[in-house]
Amino acid sequence: MGPVIKLAGMVNTPVDFFLAVCFGFFFGFILESSGLANCRKIAGVFYLYDVTVVKVMFTAIVTAMLLLYATSALGILDLSLLYVPDTYLYSYILAGFVLGTGMVIGGY
Repeated sequence: MGPVIKLAGMVNTPVDFFLAVCFGFFFGFILESSGLANCRKIAGVFYLYDVTVVKVMFTAIVTAMLLLYATSALGILDLSLLYVPDTYLYSYILAGFVLGTGMVIGGY
């Protein structure tokens, strides 16, 4: 989970930070302007009547997966340099349950 730009040595740290802030700003702006940050849409996922957020997240995951595969196949990115943290399934299930319960109670 490291910045690819730093690994390639193409951009220095201040420019890398500026790019990260710009990408984060535009990502948040797009989410907010498309309505995906609306609490009713997020609560709708838990009540199983609005799956818009799920479809967007699934599309983002598949797109990232395909781009990682393509850049690896073209020799742009070495996947062995990326760190993948260990999976602690029971902890993630418990944390998701606690977060989901809090969001549903807050939305109620």
